[in-house]
Amino acid sequence: MFTNVFGQDTAVESLGRSFTDSRIASAYLFAGPAGVGKRTVALGLSRLLLCDRPSGDTPCGQCPSCKRTANFVEVHPSLMLFQDVLQPIAFRREAMMKVASFDKSQEDDYLDAMSTLAEAGILEFSPSRGKGPTQIDAIERNQAALFEKSDSKEVSLAAIDRSIELVQRQSESKTDLRPFRLAEHILRNTTAGLYQGTIKISLIRNILQQRLANRPLLGSRHLCIIDDAHKMLEPAQNALLKTLEEPPAGAVIILVTENPTALLPTILSRCQTVEFRRLSTGAVEQFLTERRGIDPDAAAIVSAFAAGSLGRAISVDPEELIERKGTAAKMIAFILEQNFESLFGIIDEAASESDESRAKQRLSVLELLDALAMYIRDAIVLKEGITAREASLLGDDPTTNSLAESCTIDRLFHLNRAITQAREKIEGNAAIRLTLEAMLLESISHSS
Repeated sequence: MFTNVFGQDTAVESLGRSFTDSRIASAYLFAGPAGVGKRTVALGLSRLLLCDRPSGDTPCGQCPSCKRTANFVEVHPSLMLFQDVLQPIAFRREAMMKVASFDKSQEDDYLDAMSTLAEAGILEFSPSRGKGPTQIDAIERNQAALFEKSDSKEVSLAAIDRSIELVQRQSESKTDLRPFRLAEHILRNTTAGLYQGTIKISLIRNILQQRLANRPLLGSRHLCIIDDAHKMLEPAQNALLKTLEEPPAGAVIILVTENPTALLPTILSRCQTVEFRRLSTGAVEQFLTERRGIDPDAAAIVSAFAAGSLGRAISVDPEELIERKGTAAKMIAFILEQNFESLFGIIDEAASESDESRAKQRLSVLELLDALAMYIRDAIVLKEGITAREASLLGDDPTTNSLAESCTIDRLFHLNRAITQAREKIEGNAAIRLTLEAMLLESISHSS
């Protein structure tokens, strides 16, 4: 049922038993850290529930619904998927190749076609460095290809048409329409429930409730997945609550979240909760080397940074992460030296305007804070008397050792709190420069 899920056996087995015992709930809450497989399991369960003739807890693969979901569940007309436009999407290479009619011998041509879309500004493409149909690639849609304005909240069909036309013109010069097919699939077929940043009431009313008011377009039931459900504003949650109180017969709504406390208690009480756990660092590292083709040394750093989140590991560029790790090491050295000038120089660079969108810049800063937190966490572990080789995420690292030797355990916890608070504020859309400056002032105010 869930062939692409790693390390979530308890959740998968529980859902499988519920299906075979005909105990599927009308609403689920998939709760757990970001990037551990919640969305993948939600899509797998949807494929099973949409199948006309399942065998046990496995889709038949032959009915009209299964044929529609063979490569991408998202394109099924009876499934609604709400997803942030900046959320990376990971997929098996062979699935996307089939969408554009590339056969197994045309892997290089497929990679060239995806590069064409990236060059046209349709998406950002993060291919596996390995070869083969089972390799895991990742894409991130470009908001300019979907929205009329940078601050728009609704997907624009006109913007999508212009983006597809752009790719079509580029493809015609190469006498190959397959990049056009890829662009149409990525933009037109999987964008109905896209949003930026927050889920507003209009999305719940205009898409979810209107769709549920009508008969399913294919099959006997509606499926709805709300990814990052904690991003629903309170009016949107109240609107959804009305649907949860009186769900249409057969409809299943799955809320996916890393922060259940951000949802109304009345919503939580109407959902059956399925818990998802962090993956082991070793499992993430193995996935990166085998399915993403990443060098083992780089995979070790990425898996430590990912902290049990496979999605996070896939979305990170190893070279950029190594660069941010180096920046974090410099910041820690400057904090210990109380070198204010150099510290604020790093802040100026991190918060300066660049070619990146604000959302991209914010993600980069969050990754820098996460790299800082890794060092602090490791130093705390060492301070507790456990050797670096036994328990450290970053290994026997000079910066970690310097932190552990120079700081009391009290100061390390103080630094960790300052970083955590800064991360929460920046995630909440606070000003980057002011937040980082406040974090550093708080960090250096507590003597060792």
